[in-house]
Amino acid sequence: MNIYIIIPILVFLLTTVVIFWRPKGINEAWPAAIGAGIILLTGTVSYANIIDIISKIGGAS
Repeated sequence: MNIYIIIPILVFLLTTVVIFWRPKGINEAWPAAIGAGIILLTGTVSYANIIDIISKIGGAS
């Protein structure tokens, strides 16, 4: 398996676990933002893809 497949899967699973676990009652936005930051820092998603995603879902959020 490619590392660019493994990293997003692990980050997704870890983020999902932390969101459902909610240690000390933290808001769901924190683990989601940290997970998104890890994905950006590792380079598994390009900035062009991020801009495309934001343009598609920006109105809903």
